[in-house]
Amino acid sequence: MKLSAPILSAGLGLLLIPALAGAVTHTVNQEGLTWNPSEITIEVGDTVEWIWSGGSHTVTSGTDLGDPEVGQLFDTPLNSSNTSVSFTFTQVGAQDFFCRPHLNFGMTGTVNIIAVSAVENTPALTAVRLLPNSPNPFNPSTLITFALPEERTGPTEVSLRVFDLKGRLVRVLMEETVDADRHTVSWDGRDDRGQGAPSGVYIYRLDAGGQMAARTMTLAK
Repeated sequence: MKLSAPILSAGLGLLLIPALAGAVTHTVNQEGLTWNPSEITIEVGDTVEWIWSGGSHTVTSGTDLGDPEVGQLFDTPLNSSNTSVSFTFTQVGAQDFFCRPHLNFGMTGTVNIIAVSAVENTPALTAVRLLPNSPNPFNPSTLITFALPEERTGPTEVSLRVFDLKGRLVRVLMEETVDADRHTVSWDGRDDRGQGAPSGVYIYRLDAGGQMAARTMTLAK
């Protein structure tokens, strides 16, 4: 899959910018003929490091050998002579990768790259705060906490929604007017129709008084 293909659709209305400061490194381990984890979600500017444990492999960008852009981003041996491979992702999108010798054994994976909300670069005194959900990963439910700054005068209209990685709305958790304070909302892993959402990574987005913040969470069944 081409890296530049957005995983957050325009329908989300997110105003996002890359935030390279504070970037972190995420590890994907080669375990036999598998990647662990086989799917990972990171932020723009983060690095993924693939770690070797045995055998002879490659870390190759692309969906498979028929991908016209196979290996254009990275195509590096992973073996006893080269025990780690690193790549820093600077574009929002979804990037598939695989091992050339073991593609037919299903040795494939995906890196989902999301952008960081511009609100996270706003001074703390004026920005809304969206905290990491807890627990994460979760099953069957998790708590999402956000805080509105005390500098706000009067109640604030708040929307807290859950989207999948394709930008489709899964659940509206809150749409109401609240006071400047700390608020906690629970998500039970169900969509707006009351059906259980499948395992995977989801985006929860807070819109409050013209500001927006977004984070990811993982539902693991």
